[in-house]
Amino acid sequence: MDRAFDDNGHQVTVDPQTPLDAIEPLDNDRTRADISLAEVVFRVGASFREGDPLVTASAWLYILRGDDASMRRRAKQLGVSTAALSRRSRILAESFGLNLGDPRIRELRRRLATESWARRKKRQASIAAPAN
Repeated sequence: MDRAFDDNGHQVTVDPQTPLDAIEPLDNDRTRADISLAEVVFRVGASFREGDPLVTASAWLYILRGDDASMRRRAKQLGVSTAALSRRSRILAESFGLNLGDPRIRELRRRLATESWARRKKRQASIAAPAN
């Protein structure tokens, strides 16, 4: 226990342990079960040896949320099917234990698709309506 002073200048006893330390104590002797950075780099590099490296690179961009372009458009640029790009993304995510099914992302995509559909219907209605 340490000693400190309160607002009135009286000496008080202070416990240096934080609530986080009580939940997850600091053990320097404990060995880490996490994979090392070198192993992650090796596994990511090895993922490029399987299949088309361009598809794998694009799949990594989608997994890490670094590519905001349409998957269909990106697949067309690469000359592959959207299914191939989607399949590779799923395989990579599963092999690294990543979750692609984030409910917030699904909800965002659903809302954007609904808004796009509404705009398209409104546009088609204005084209179909005769101008008087």
